[in-house]
Amino acid sequence: MSDLLDLALKAHGGLDRWHEVKSLDVRVSLTGALYHLKGYPEGVPNVTVRIDTRRPAVTVSPYARPDHRGHFTPDRVWIEDCAGHIVDERRNPRASFAGHVRETPWDQLHRLYKGIVFPTLRRVLRRPPSGPLVNGPTAVLIQITDVLLGEGDCG
Repeated sequence: MSDLLDLALKAHGGLDRWHEVKSLDVRVSLTGALYHLKGYPEGVPNVTVRIDTRRPAVTVSPYARPDHRGHFTPDRVWIEDCAGHIVDERRNPRASFAGHVRETPWDQLHRLYKGIVFPTLRRVLRRPPSGPLVNGPTAVLIQITDVLLGEGDCG
């Protein structure tokens, strides 16, 4: 591990403590040229991204509307309302990018899959995504304003 990561882990109880953490709540704002290019010039302002530390699952809230949340697993993305009813869903979301070029606009499920989840996971968990975001280099700016460690069933 890097010296900075070692220092951060030690400051928060060490690697054994990290293994007790079930989720991370990260308050982020995402901006940059990618969002303009894909039809979202406002980026993704001021959302909470809950990252499951034990399996690849992410929840973004609010998402698309103030009363909706977005969910990610590798084989499915979906948007639900505050009552838990599915508003939109895509199975095998990676396949939905077939034929896309740099200028292809994204719908809300594309944005959830490639525009929020992967940049956040790469920065927070340091795991690379599978496949490029777009053809060519693109910067995504992430402002992380808070990180909460979740423990137990209510975390």
